[in-house]
Formats: sequence, structure tokens, C-alpha cells
Amino acid sequence: MDECVLLILDPLDIHGLNSRLTELLREKYSRITVLEYTFNKDLFKHFLSLLDVAENKSSEVYSVVGLGYGAPIALRVSLQRRLRKLVLIGYRSILISLLFDDDFRSRLKVNRGDILLLLEEYENELMRLEPIFFFKRCPLAKEVILVRLEGEDEIGELEFNNMRSLFRRYCRRIQPRIVNIDISEFYRINEFI
Repeated sequence: MDECVLLILDPLDIHGLNSRLTELLREKYSRITVLEYTFNKDLFKHFLSLLDVAENKSSEVYSVVGLGYGAPIALRVSLQRRLRKLVLIGYRSILISLLFDDDFRSRLKVNRGDILLLLEEYENELMRLEPIFFFKRCPLAKEVILVRLEGEDEIGELEFNNMRSLFRRYCRRIQPRIVNIDISEFYRINEFI
């Protein structure tokens, strides 16, 4: 297809799907812009720089696809640009991961007792990155697809349910199409993007 797609990969690659998703989209689309950043220790600075690049690149695209921790960036971009399609795959947020995901905290070397101090220190950054703070209006996309990866952990289920309820609460105009894909059959994602 001769349509430009912005693909925002997961900086932590928690599902191990970054390269597979890139290959699948390159097979389908002739023009694809891939934002792939390797995670560094300064979590919030890293995500904000990724958001800035995504916002700059989004003026050239028709559709935006976000994977894992790249999905909140894709959602944020969709609130400012008219898109044909927004696809959020295996949505993950920093806030929920800090609160409930031990693996995520250990990767960041954050103790459970330090979370409140961290959230207080990075309040402004969270306001830009977390949908619970910025998602007060609908994405400007004709179609929204929310992909739930079956076989995910409990955090993934919590994230999916949270995102679905945010759409119900704030978006009367457009509701996401829910798609369930088993991670072992990830190639099926091409049917929906």
C-alpha cells in the first residue's frame, strides 16, 4: 500500500515483538517510519524525547501503530493529528507498571517504597505520558484498534481493561475495535493494520 505508517516500537521490547512487527509492516506498506529507541536509565526523559520525535514525524503519516510502551506515545500523537487508523498493540503504561510490575521496577532499580517520591518528582512528565491525565478527548482517527495479546501476564490484562474503560469514559464518538491475538500467531496482526 502506498500509505505512510508511523510505527512506534516498544523501547523495552517487553513482548520481544519489535523486529517481527517491523518486518510484517514492511511487507505490507511501501512507506514506513520506524521509531526505535533503546531504553536508557532516565526513564521519563527517554519517553519524552520519544514523544517529541513522534509528534514531529506524525505530520507525514496516515496511520500510527504503537507497541507495548510505545502505545501511549501513539495514543498521545492521535489526539493532535487526523489519522486514518490508530493501532495500539499490547498497551503498557509507565504508571501501572511502576505500581504493579516487579520486573519493571527491578529493571529501573526502583524500590517499592520509592514509588511515591518518584511519581511526585516526575509529575509533569506523567501528565504528558499517562492517558489517565491527558486522555480527556477522543483520538482524531477514523478507526481505532485495540489489540489484546493473549498469553500475556496479569499486568497486560490490567492494562487492556484500563485502556478499554478509558475509551468508554471519554470517547462517545469512537470506540475501539477489540482484537485478540495470541502471541504465537502474531503474524495475524497484518489482517488488522
